[in-house]
Amino acid sequence: FRRANASLRHVLWVAGLYSLLLIPLTSGLLPTLDIPLFRIDLMGGGNGLEPSVPTSVQSSVMEWDTPAILMILYLSGILTVLSWQCIGRWYAFRLRRKSSTIDQSDLNLRLQQLQEALNIRTPVRLLRSSLASIPFSTGWLRPAIVLPEGVESWHASVQESVLIHELAHIKRNDILLRILAQAGCSLHWINPLAWYGFGRMMMEQEIACDNQVLWAGTKPSDYACNLLTFAKTRRGYLDFALTPLGRRSELKHRLMEILKPSRSRAPLPSGPLLFFLALVWIHLRPCSMIN
Repeated sequence: FRRANASLRHVLWVAGLYSLLLIPLTSGLLPTLDIPLFRIDLMGGGNGLEPSVPTSVQSSVMEWDTPAILMILYLSGILTVLSWQCIGRWYAFRLRRKSSTIDQSDLNLRLQQLQEALNIRTPVRLLRSSLASIPFSTGWLRPAIVLPEGVESWHASVQESVLIHELAHIKRNDILLRILAQAGCSLHWINPLAWYGFGRMMMEQEIACDNQVLWAGTKPSDYACNLLTFAKTRRGYLDFALTPLGRRSELKHRLMEILKPSRSRAPLPSGPLLFFLALVWIHLRPCSMIN
């Protein structure tokens, strides 16, 4: 699995995550297959061994049963996760509102050329922010690329690699996929597999965009040095909400993928993509039927 094409691994992680999140939805559309494995009685009754409790004592006890308490805890977890995710979205929105448009003709001309090369027809704004320490892309319907201050002094190759990476996110609709995955994780917050799949999906998105930069002709060692430079200039704040560049383990994984010479960086053809999606659907049907 680790030797597979980066695009193929991204498809596998995305398909696996969404197959996990779609099981409750598809279970209502398919016939049910009851499998008597075990039964847990949350109410603790049914064995006839409990002493009888007077009605006056029962009325003085809180009338919430165990399923209601579990439901309240579950909904509280959903609200907590959604609030945490909204903080990250608010931070990205705040950075975009306080950003200024870059009027430098060279950067905008290079952006238009790269859009044409990547076949991106959606208009993309180029912004500059004094609050951002790392470049990032934001917006799904109205995409924009936000660059830190001093971008004009960067080397031309660094500017090009950053623009290609962020344009690759926009072309692949990674922003929309992250929003949908975050919504799914908020519903499945108690499931560690959902969080692990979400983290892997984000990492594979970054690796796929890194491969797009290398596919365009950037030298792997130079691109790795650029990533290390951005990691050193990262000031903290809430940059975790923008890109998985801050955590050391994630940066190390990206650098290893960039510097690995045997890795195939070609885009994934449509044939294997449809094949693996069909496998996911075959896996999803029986899992959704089990009760």
